[in-house]
Amino acid sequence: MKTFNFFYNEKLNLKDMLKDILLFKKNSILIQIFTSVTKREFIQNLIDKLNNTLPNVIIIGSTTDGEILGDNGYTNTTVVSVSMFEKTKVKLFSIEPNNLPLTSFEVGEILAKNLIEYNTKAIIAFADGINTNAEEFLKGVSNINTEVIVSGGLAGDNATFKGTFVFTNKNIYENGVVGVSLNSNELQVFTKYSFGWLPIGKKLNITKSIKNRVYTIDNLSVVDVYAKYLGENLAKKLPAIGIEFPLLIKRDNKYIARAVLKVHDDNSITFAGNFENGEKVYFGLGNVDNIINSSKKLYREFEELPIETMFIYSCMARRRFLQKLISIELNPLSKLAPMSGFFTYGEFFHTTTGYNKLFNETMTILALSESSELKSLEHKKYVDSEDLSSSYLDTLKALTHLTNSMSKELQESNQKLKENTHLLLRQSRQAAMGEMIGNIAHQWRQPLNTLGLLIQRIQITEKEERLDDDFIDNIVDKSMDVIDKMSNTIDDFRNFFKPNKRKELFYINNAIDSALSLIFANLNDKDIKLNFNKNNNFKISGFPNEFSQVILNLLSNSKDAIDDKSIKDGEISIKIYTNHFNIIIEIEDNGGGIKEEILEHIFEPYFTTKEEGNGTGVGLYMSKMIIENNMNGKLLVENSEFGAIFRVVIDCE
Repeated sequence: MKTFNFFYNEKLNLKDMLKDILLFKKNSILIQIFTSVTKREFIQNLIDKLNNTLPNVIIIGSTTDGEILGDNGYTNTTVVSVSMFEKTKVKLFSIEPNNLPLTSFEVGEILAKNLIEYNTKAIIAFADGINTNAEEFLKGVSNINTEVIVSGGLAGDNATFKGTFVFTNKNIYENGVVGVSLNSNELQVFTKYSFGWLPIGKKLNITKSIKNRVYTIDNLSVVDVYAKYLGENLAKKLPAIGIEFPLLIKRDNKYIARAVLKVHDDNSITFAGNFENGEKVYFGLGNVDNIINSSKKLYREFEELPIETMFIYSCMARRRFLQKLISIELNPLSKLAPMSGFFTYGEFFHTTTGYNKLFNETMTILALSESSELKSLEHKKYVDSEDLSSSYLDTLKALTHLTNSMSKELQESNQKLKENTHLLLRQSRQAAMGEMIGNIAHQWRQPLNTLGLLIQRIQITEKEERLDDDFIDNIVDKSMDVIDKMSNTIDDFRNFFKPNKRKELFYINNAIDSALSLIFANLNDKDIKLNFNKNNNFKISGFPNEFSQVILNLLSNSKDAIDDKSIKDGEISIKIYTNHFNIIIEIEDNGGGIKEEILEHIFEPYFTTKEEGNGTGVGLYMSKMIIENNMNGKLLVENSEFGAIFRVVIDCE
């Protein structure tokens, strides 16, 4: 096979340019067109010229975010790649899902069914970069066949994200997929890729997503998350800036990137690939050293293979990150064989596990050969980045080193914070267990007194010689009833400390009653009146046992405040109400309140108002963490006329 690549412009005489190809006797000629021009008239005019010049060829093409020809990347050009096969049949298929309509998954299935034959070695496919869910499309292909390699990518439109095109000899689609299959017993196909993006910053949590549309991350809108970490000015440049700062996610123990494609009015964002609720993601940043070293490594691997042509489908972020230095990455590979391609909004790649995957921020390579003969590359030495003098390259390397160092320090700090949090949690549990032991003592005091009286009655009755079977049965029944209640108390405490593994919907009143059952006897012992208005009862999502622990901690603090200040007629009130946006649980006491100078510090770890040895200072801190991290809410405090008011505020879903 042979491949001939060239730049096209409207003044070019195609007949002169393609005169050698006109002599090619075989019908298996594939033309790929990569163009920055997103005007339908321009594309149609080029297709018509090619059809008139070479009526028997197969054409597929895509608009781009830049073109690749030889050892460099370009913008505002059109690259034409002509591949002439001697032992391979090229088969074309295209589909526009809007006319049917079809899901992206179904489009992938249909394309695979129409292209794959018994000897299909590879598929080259281009999909529009705005409407197609490429991950679902590739899943559809894999659902039909997991062996055939799929290469290609999503069309671009120079980062305007207004409309991309893919096209064939006959059709131009703004929402569609075009593809060819390469069918041969002789064709050798080699694929490799280079990534080079590294995770930076803190780990984030996908809290609401539907396939490739993400609504919230860490319970914030995705646009707000980008504004928080990149700045409001850069966030206004979405989706374009989102290509350069993708979200990284770990799949099959390797990081892959997901780039921004579209921003919606509700501040949700459509990405090039899917996310699952609960998945952990990081922002990503390019590592120039990794990119350069990977290119050298790929050269060494490919030079041992018989290659006659190479196609590069690389992410637009690499061109924008490396800018004029993109040649550093492309130059080594260009020495292996004629090379062309384009910068995409997403790249298709066939993994070693037998499935087609969607990549972003990645350079994917499709190398083809109909010959087994190795070519000599001795005279084709590539340009080494070490031989170049570039202030921009130096800046990129410095930025990479700085980012890596800061990310490493952040990870170490996060690990220490995690260890400290575990320590606080253990201390909090120990303090809570100590509190519980006191509550158990109060819960058991009355039943133990009752058992004591029953035993004394047996002794007195025996001395008076009035014991009979009915008396013994009555005493046993009453004693067992008391013991059952004591046993149930232990079960209540054990269940109370059993952690919930998954979030669930639960009634607030039930969770509060669970906490009250453990402290009620203690409140009675202190002559503290409890008012619980149960008129309102709402369902919320979260961890009911953890929520009950928060309520118990707040009630215990109110009880201690009343007891420490010897308040007569101590009183605690619990109210539940809504303001349509939030559900609010309010706990108010008449314990004299909290000193204003310490009010803002009471949720800090190890801060306590109690005498030394009587408090750990972790109860309120852990309560705040539970409500804000696990319940999507807030824990607030203020003073009232007679005491303190704690408010648990939960967002309405």
